[in-house]
Amino acid sequence: MRKAAATEEEIDKLYRAVAEREPAIEILQMIYDIFGSNFNLRPPRDELRLADRCATGGGVAHG
Repeated sequence: MRKAAATEEEIDKLYRAVAEREPAIEILQMIYDIFGSNFNLRPPRDELRLADRCATGGGVAHG
């Protein structure tokens, strides 16, 4: 389990990746690497598979 908070460098890389429209799998992996163990997140591929199965086209607000 990761003990330390996210570093400024990690958050900067994540922010930049979103701004540069990196592929979802890469952004999810960055989030998972930073927060996954502390927040019991699913691995990125599992999360994308679940999102595909539950897709409503409405995004988070409708999920």
